[in-house]
Amino acid sequence: SGDITSPDGFQSSTGDAWDFVYIAALKGRPSADFSVSDITNANSTSVYDYQVFDSAAMATGTLTFSLVVPSNTYTYLVAYADTDGDGMIQEVDEPVSYYNSGSAFDTGNASVSGIGLQLQAYEQHNP
Repeated sequence: SGDITSPDGFQSSTGDAWDFVYIAALKGRPSADFSVSDITNANSTSVYDYQVFDSAAMATGTLTFSLVVPSNTYTYLVAYADTDGDGMIQEVDEPVSYYNSGSAFDTGNASVSGIGLQLQAYEQHNP
């Protein structure tokens, strides 16, 4: 569990509000833009758990998440913003934040809390 923040307050530098923010515990690390349905589909084999935040939730300034992931496994924890509402995330210029510098981390056998993620612009060459 933890919090997601953004230096621009979950909006573009021009003040346009983002449509959605997603936090996901992934089984593998995607290397390019992909559809949110890859995360939200109930039959997805690429995600352990996820949460979606809409503009009303983003108005609070901090998004608090809590995900369920199996113990003693490895996962990639990633926050994404869908700024244009097209259902694609990790597109060029859309904010993204990886926990553990983009590396998988061991969930261990106890709850992990206090995770802080800050959404910032995605660059294709550097997560």
